[in-house]
Amino acid sequence: MILTSKHQFEFEIRRLISDRIEAICEHLGNGSAKTHEEYQYKVGTVAGLRAAIDSMEEANSILEGKQR
Repeated sequence: MILTSKHQFEFEIRRLISDRIEAICEHLGNGSAKTHEEYQYKVGTVAGLRAAIDSMEEANSILEGKQR
């Protein structure tokens, strides 16, 4: 399969978001959050990043349905 620039962009943005999620989770696992508020902020950031990936997948599903 030949990747178009759209597919390359999607792949890279998904990879960057996933890498960021992994880094935040790793830091949380190492006890980097010094306060409960900092912990909540980082957990919320992870949730937001995961929601972004879910939204990308939903948008792709919508576009694929319209193309059929």
